[in-house]
Amino acid sequence: MTENRISAADFEELVTKGRELYAQLLDSIQARGYTHVQPPRIAPRYVAELGQPKTLDIPLFRDKEVKYKAGQPRDEYIQVQVENGGPSRHSDGSKPYEHYIHKDGRAILSTLMSKGEDRYFYTGQRMYWSDLMAVSVSRVMAAHGGNAKALETIWMVKILNNTTTGAVLEELERRRRERGPIWWELCADDDGFFALLGTDHGKGSARMLATYPKMFGRKTISRVGVFKKNLCWFVEEAAVPEPRAAAPEVPSKLSRKERRKKKKSLSQASEGQAA
Repeated sequence: MTENRISAADFEELVTKGRELYAQLLDSIQARGYTHVQPPRIAPRYVAELGQPKTLDIPLFRDKEVKYKAGQPRDEYIQVQVENGGPSRHSDGSKPYEHYIHKDGRAILSTLMSKGEDRYFYTGQRMYWSDLMAVSVSRVMAAHGGNAKALETIWMVKILNNTTTGAVLEELERRRRERGPIWWELCADDDGFFALLGTDHGKGSARMLATYPKMFGRKTISRVGVFKKNLCWFVEEAAVPEPRAAAPEVPSKLSRKERRKKKKSLSQASEGQAA
């Protein structure tokens, strides 16, 4: 990949990866959709700091097109900053990960995902974005009475041009037949959808929903909205029948021989008590 161009081979590799992630998500929902999975402990390697409810002051959410297409609320978001435990190595106060999570669980925004700032990222002690986000969501829901099952959208904002995702977006822009609308969408039957799902700005969301299917209400990803250098993953509940409770065992009918044996046993027990 050079000059923000992605080769056809690399693009197809991302498509394949995205399709695999999508299949794994569907399989997980079917197999474990009603099984509770507790998010892991992140301490002492990571610390999550929750802010107070606030209105998002992000240009993205002031755009009328975004309001119309995505229908996102602008207020009542909780900022969550995740950093490594122990002394901070960032004098400017920056964190490796930053999210905004709506307090009722409707929307997630990932505004910062800087793996280079995570001291554990290239070690065996790293924690995946999907787990860190699940922990962040569960804490916000617990603190504000929300429900992660209400999730509708996962936003990945401020995507840089020099990333793989940025290159995929540029390639998809070149392939588009219709020019003009700055908001456009891809459904889960399009190679472009799967190419984006296979990038760092897609696979984390797919893995989170696959790892914690019950927590998020058995949600699968139905489509992705593209707005400039921002992605909006739309999720919807998959149709998964609730497992039936096991039927109580019906005692089998005793044979004549078994009835005689049982009667004899009871008779002997009765005689023993009388003695």
